[in-house]
Amino acid sequence: MDRIGETPFPIVGIGASAGGLDALSELVKSIPTHSGMAYVVIQHLSADHPSIMDQLLSSHSDIAVIKIEEGMQVEPDKIYVIPAGPSVTMAHGKLTLHDRKPERGVRTPIDEFLSSLAKERGSRAFGVILSGTGSDGTMGVRAIKAAGGFVIVQESESARFPGMPDSALATGLVDFVLKPKAIPDRLIEIARFRAELENGHRREDMHQEIHDALPHIIKLIDEENGHDFSSYKPGTLVRRIDRRMTLLRDPTVASFIERLEENRYERTHLLQDFLIGVTQFFRNPEAFDRLRQDAILPLLNRDHERFRVWVPGCATGEEAFSIAILFHEAMDAAGDRRSFQVFGTDIDAAALFHARAGGFTESQLEPLSEDRRKRFFVRNEDQYYITPALRENCVFAPHNLIQDPPFSRIDLISCRNLMIYLNADMQANIIPRFHYALNKKGFLFLGPSESLGKQDRFFHPIDRDVRLFQRNDEKTSAYSSLGTYQSDTQKPQKRMPRGRSNHLRDTPPLPDFEQQVTGYFLREFAAPFAVINAENEVSFLSERMGAFVKPAQGTVSAALDQFLARELRLPVRTAVAEARDQGRAVEVRNIVVEDGEPQLFDLDVRPLPFASGSLIIT
Repeated sequence: MDRIGETPFPIVGIGASAGGLDALSELVKSIPTHSGMAYVVIQHLSADHPSIMDQLLSSHSDIAVIKIEEGMQVEPDKIYVIPAGPSVTMAHGKLTLHDRKPERGVRTPIDEFLSSLAKERGSRAFGVILSGTGSDGTMGVRAIKAAGGFVIVQESESARFPGMPDSALATGLVDFVLKPKAIPDRLIEIARFRAELENGHRREDMHQEIHDALPHIIKLIDEENGHDFSSYKPGTLVRRIDRRMTLLRDPTVASFIERLEENRYERTHLLQDFLIGVTQFFRNPEAFDRLRQDAILPLLNRDHERFRVWVPGCATGEEAFSIAILFHEAMDAAGDRRSFQVFGTDIDAAALFHARAGGFTESQLEPLSEDRRKRFFVRNEDQYYITPALRENCVFAPHNLIQDPPFSRIDLISCRNLMIYLNADMQANIIPRFHYALNKKGFLFLGPSESLGKQDRFFHPIDRDVRLFQRNDEKTSAYSSLGTYQSDTQKPQKRMPRGRSNHLRDTPPLPDFEQQVTGYFLREFAAPFAVINAENEVSFLSERMGAFVKPAQGTVSAALDQFLARELRLPVRTAVAEARDQGRAVEVRNIVVEDGEPQLFDLDVRPLPFASGSLIIT
């Protein structure tokens, strides 16, 4: 194969553990002599015995296999192998060895290297996860994808121990699942496609074409999923689209748009790429220390009956749980028995599903002290679950910070590393929303690269270094929830069309006492419910469902999304899809609906056994 002429050249981080030798042997055997890529193998090795991995792999490889030494410069067309004992990171083209610290309980050398590789190479970083037990590599996969790189895992059937590949796959961020011998060809295909763009100086032109096509692409995503990305920074979206085109080896923007128009799954994949972010427990620990000292402890000195925290853009929940842990620790230390609630919100349904489950891998718990792991987590096989006591304090719900009204009567808002993706105009709109949402003297906690910009009049700085601010109560709120949507009286009344479905018909009179009793019970005591057909059209609404039905303005339609209140659309859509895919009942708990005072609702979606394709929603 021809050498890939990229500068800087791509680097592949390969993680393996138990059973990984066979997979590694197959993979390196398939690496051509001149691929133009470098390969760094990170395996779990005992520090008690010297490693001969470099010698074992050399017998299968056509390129040099080298044991890593401190400060070694990485070069293309070479395979670098971790020595026994230390972990490895990369910066400025060089490899650095780190001795293991005895106080750190969980050892995750694959995560550590892949995370450093993501920072070093960005979109030219590749992560490969092979056979192994546990979950090392899962956090590294997230870092690689957030940086615009690519991820491949070994298919479970070919792995002696599928724990690591399966854990990475469960993130929903894996690009390909392949047998080890097929991995090098796919890596080189992707890298070569990108190199052809770079060498032909087509990338700048293509980025301009993507930029020009953004309004149309955003409209396609919005129509499919109800998420408007027009307020996001164009550069971020262009890079994510570029990554997707490279993955598909799509040569033109026009052909990619055609693919989006014809394939709803491709639109969903692009949405997932737009939503990729990096989060972890107590990210930037010094900032969380100041949050505890300068916000949480002062809040607990107030005479509130309860405390409310809002975490917009919560992703998989680590930040929300981190703040809940701080509240628990501070309140337990003070003997404080008041209640608190952390509301985690996001538009990413898959991320919210993980947050609600409250399950995390060993590597995800790496930033936590051993005391916090024992106190706030329960281990079940390879997963660590948030304890019920802590989980009860956290509610996760769909909410679009840009489109939906903000929460209200909040004591602390933690919105870290979300506004960096939004353009200046939207950032300027969000700060007044936060001011409106907070109680007097409430606190705002931002990410290290975020600021108040020209809206700094709404908040006083508590600590600019860690981006902690307090509400300026002297400023009148510049946001009104009344202006977010048209009121029901302003909206044209929309009625369900007759004849659209053979399920739409007037309810016949009840002929006997039994039916009268049943009807009375349904009207007065049963939970509100709706029935939808196989096309997700509403075929029946119970009388009490009227409180949740808020038809959208526009063309008359029986589609379910057009009837529900905005806050219910995403959770209902997600539960309906899961119920159809799995053919079983699906429950979603603690959905937050803001109608004056925020209210919590539970959702149940299940197939109707006597009507094929129909579901009942309660």
